[in-house]
Amino acid sequence: MPSYEKPSKRGALLTAIHGMGASGCPSGHLYATVMGHLSLTEYQECIACLKAIGAVKESGHLLTCTL
Repeated sequence: MPSYEKPSKRGALLTAIHGMGASGCPSGHLYATVMGHLSLTEYQECIACLKAIGAVKESGHLLTCTL
């Protein structure tokens, strides 16, 4: 998969997490929604990147947007 597609996937995931508001989004539920578009490895890499840049935090399996 071309690397230029990954930022848009991260952006889409961040938008979905942000859209859930302060209550956050269970990671497993989010992956179940996107699994037809991303492999588990791609999903985990995108979430790891969003966490590394501080855009998302994870507590247990609950993802919340920090922006």
